[in-house]
Amino acid sequence: MTPASGGETTPQSFANRSARLFVAIKCPSALVRPLAALQRRWQKGLPRRLVRWVSEHQFHITLLFFGRVARERMDELAGRLAEAIVARPALPLGLIGVGVFPDWRHPRVLWAGVDGELDGLAALQQRIQEAGRTYVEKPEERRFHAHVTLGRVMGRERPDGEAVRRAAGRDLQAHWGSWQATEVVLMSSELRPGGSVYSDLATFPLRPAL
Repeated sequence: MTPASGGETTPQSFANRSARLFVAIKCPSALVRPLAALQRRWQKGLPRRLVRWVSEHQFHITLLFFGRVARERMDELAGRLAEAIVARPALPLGLIGVGVFPDWRHPRVLWAGVDGELDGLAALQQRIQEAGRTYVEKPEERRFHAHVTLGRVMGRERPDGEAVRRAAGRDLQAHWGSWQATEVVLMSSELRPGGSVYSDLATFPLRPAL
């Protein structure tokens, strides 16, 4: 895969003819520690092995999930993304509170919420979605909701939603910090027995704030 215009590419070797790709904004290192501490507090109130927790090195805001993309289309996709992303303004973002998908009665995904320049983030996400529309394996029917996934409920077990809410405790409305998002990253996700392993494929800078 060659570098996208305006971006940087990390060499990547794929054993298959395709890879699972997504576009994301990574959480800064300064927010990794408070999010990891949040995970540990949530863990204490929940049964062991109920949730597969996201590694603290993988916290991010997913902007678009493509599913599997053929290797021969990746350069073209990176070029389309560069056109949509590069020169867009950097975004002041923050992390606040916790929540679940689809709802507290049937929690399956546990997340930290996002605040800050949400209108700008939504506009950026829309540009990325339009640029990558023909590369998406299965179109997302749900409306974009910015969040950082912290864990996923495993198997068919139905957790007690009220217990999950109680475990969140005082973190329901807590603020974890803010940062200036200055880049967007095209990433691959490789499914392994211990969980997904992410790799950076291309980085697209956002225009610095004036």
